[in-house]
Amino acid sequence: MSCDPGAERRAAAIREVVTAATVERMDAVVEEARAEMRAAGARKEAMRFVGETLTRAVQEGDEASARRLRVKEGLIRLTERWRRARSSTGAGCEASANCPSDAERREADRRASALGDEVWQRYEQGATDDEIIEWLLQVEDIHMIWTGSSGVMLQLKGSHEVGIHRCDFHNHGPLPDALGGRDEPSNGRSDFAGSQASGREQTPWGSSPRMSDIW
Repeated sequence: MSCDPGAERRAAAIREVVTAATVERMDAVVEEARAEMRAAGARKEAMRFVGETLTRAVQEGDEASARRLRVKEGLIRLTERWRRARSSTGAGCEASANCPSDAERREADRRASALGDEVWQRYEQGATDDEIIEWLLQVEDIHMIWTGSSGVMLQLKGSHEVGIHRCDFHNHGPLPDALGGRDEPSNGRSDFAGSQASGREQTPWGSSPRMSDIW
């Protein structure tokens, strides 16, 4: 038997304290490990998100660059056709066999106005200039498209010009203007069928040829 009856109790108490401290430390170590795993997972997720975002941004940039090139080339071709049409009419519509009738003009104006409404809606939905111009270039009977920092103006064959201002809608900046940039602070869309001065149609971007000079 032990000479010190309390020694065993003291030893047991010490063991309990050491065991409790060890368990507490083990819990802390486990929690630290879990926190590190969560942090590592978060870092991995963040890196994955950054990588996906960069990839998507590069893809969108490539698509935007390709679209802008298509639009620029399309505007150049359209402008060349427009200029050839002007030069081929000579003295004007009255001297051309291609002069549209009043009924054809009214129908062309109706279609151009409806097309302007569609452009307006696309601006409201956040479409960029490039997206709108690329779409317009595919429209049947599109005769000319003018671009500027405030929006676009379109004309179908036989119609008067229709201007659409983007207001504060989202856009990626003005396109290269195939005919030279034109700026105007007005908002909204307008039809320019009625204003004439010195034989030329007045538009928000300045004066343009009368339809009789083009047909």
